[in-house]
Amino acid sequence: MDEQVRALERRWRATGAMADEARYLEAQARASALDERALRLAAHLRHPAARVALGLAAPEEVTLDLEPWFGQLAVYGSMALLRGAVAGAWLDVSDRPSGMAAQALAALVEPWLLRPDEGGRSRVRRFVESELMGRVASEPARWLLRQIAAHGPKVPPGFEDRDARKLRSLGRGLSLRLPLEPCPAPEAYPADLPPPTPGTRFTTDQRARLDAWSARVEAQRAAARAHALWAAVRDDLIPWALGRGDPIAARQAARA
Repeated sequence: MDEQVRALERRWRATGAMADEARYLEAQARASALDERALRLAAHLRHPAARVALGLAAPEEVTLDLEPWFGQLAVYGSMALLRGAVAGAWLDVSDRPSGMAAQALAALVEPWLLRPDEGGRSRVRRFVESELMGRVASEPARWLLRQIAAHGPKVPPGFEDRDARKLRSLGRGLSLRLPLEPCPAPEAYPADLPPPTPGTRFTTDQRARLDAWSARVEAQRAAARAHALWAAVRDDLIPWALGRGDPIAARQAARA
């Protein structure tokens, strides 16, 4: 890395300014210290300085549909897609951290992503062919295991096949308004309505209010899922893409 790039890095770290980070990223790409596809991946993930470095608009106010956004990770290579899928899979199994899906992610998928050799792929393939695969109760985790077993580090062919659609379904029906605002907790059940127990009889007005409350809560929960998926994928991929650490390696080290 040449002295100009180092000087720009020092300036960015001293100021923390987005404009200084953009100049640093642009210089890294120009000096071939940062792959342009990695920079474009960071821009796809709406990293402000990466977008400015590429001459794109800084993240503007926009509603982002997360299903195609998630699927478009494949444009930046199979490793970007697989790593994004890992982030989504961990989110999918967050309520069962000791289940078979979580064990497979930790013991098979993540080690292979860190070292995508044939030995690790063979271990994944044996797992996929065993009865243990039937105990992986997470579609994203199952997709990852099958893709690694069948295709290894290649860009998965036929990304519109059935399994791929199940992976993309992580983002189905979810959208985000950017820039992000804090995600409020779901609205509490109205205190002046009867408890929603079996056999409760509601008046017409009460039923209308209950339905309106249910719709608001479902929208709030969908927003929370969208925030969580967005954050999980970005937090895993941006540091890796920009060469600022590897969250998968950090998780593996923490388990050791």
